[in-house]
Amino acid sequence: CMKSSKDIIDNVIRLYETGDIISIINSSDELLTKFPNNATIHNILGAVFSQFNDFEKSIYHLQKAITIDPDNYLILNNLGNVLLDINEYQKTIEVINRALNIRPDFAEGYNTLGLALYKSGDIDRSIINFQKAIKLKNNLLSAYNNLGISYKEKNEIESAFESFAKAI
Repeated sequence: CMKSSKDIIDNVIRLYETGDIISIINSSDELLTKFPNNATIHNILGAVFSQFNDFEKSIYHLQKAITIDPDNYLILNNLGNVLLDINEYQKTIEVINRALNIRPDFAEGYNTLGLALYKSGDIDRSIINFQKAIKLKNNLLSAYNNLGISYKEKNEIESAFESFAKAI
């Protein structure tokens, strides 16, 4: 029997959530033929290819997803993370700021922005963004860890220790 488009896309999401990325890769050509303009499919393919360190394909699919769904802050954040992985800090900052303009209460976005600022050498602004992330989502453990690293970089050992303790 024919599966509906929604069933096929839901299945791809389920495969991704259960970590079966090989099945997604194996069906990617078929998926793109059936759903050339589906932001969810491109977003998942972008995430999958980044897990294989195929950043060129990952960025291609994430940018395609953003073209289709330009106000999707989650896809913008995914692109920001991939750009961060390839040390494109300025582009990361631009993309994440775009996501935060769409969704100002997006804690993970401030965390990603903080990382890009930290890696580009702007420790003070990285601290501000990690603090914003924590204020919005006080169980975001990676933000506490990143804040601790930033404080350590500034030799503010007590603050670093407090942040690391909360990250555990």
